[in-house]
Amino acid sequence: MDKEIKAQWIAALRSGRYRQGYCFLKAEVDGISHFCCLGVLCELALEAGVVSSEMPDNAGIVNYAEGSYTLPAVVRHWSGIQSSVGSFRVNGRRGESLATLNDTNRLDFNSIAIVIENEL
Repeated sequence: MDKEIKAQWIAALRSGRYRQGYCFLKAEVDGISHFCCLGVLCELALEAGVVSSEMPDNAGIVNYAEGSYTLPAVVRHWSGIQSSVGSFRVNGRRGESLATLNDTNRLDFNSIAIVIENEL
């Protein structure tokens, strides 16, 4: 993963600026944005002009390029992440994914930032 983008992502996750959400990159719920940890990376890509976003329907789920639930290829290429769900290896073996840590395990953004620091 690109070191500069990684540092920006970790800082963004720890900033308190993003409200955590689950099972989508970003959704608008009652006028409030909710993000998966991967959605925060998409927001950084949006701010950098790498990707666009749109809300295609009334459900409030936001699309970044071709993705609403997993990282779009353009964001993966820009950031250097190989997997659309943020898979990582632990001790040389396939570990979990950042999507699983966020959506299933419900780790908070600070805990996920620690995983990103140590594993990506």
